Amino acid sequence: MTGGAGSFVSSQTLATAAAEYWEKRLQGDPIEATLLGDRRFDDGCPIRAQRRIAAKRCGFGRSPIA
Repeated sequence: MTGGAGSFVSSQTLATAAAEYWEKRLQGDPIEATLLGDRRFDDGCPIRAQRRIAAKRCGFGRSPIA
């Protein structure tokens, strides 16, 4: 990426940078990744969070229907 008037970044370069950023963000915050539905980083969650994740997968912890 270069600066200055009239310069631009290709859409492929921007897409690659965005994908790399997002991947590192999810790796850095496994709880957020899990909340967003990405289960690849569940093992990086604290033990208590892992238990909650497992309970939700099994159907425990659902809100009762009124």
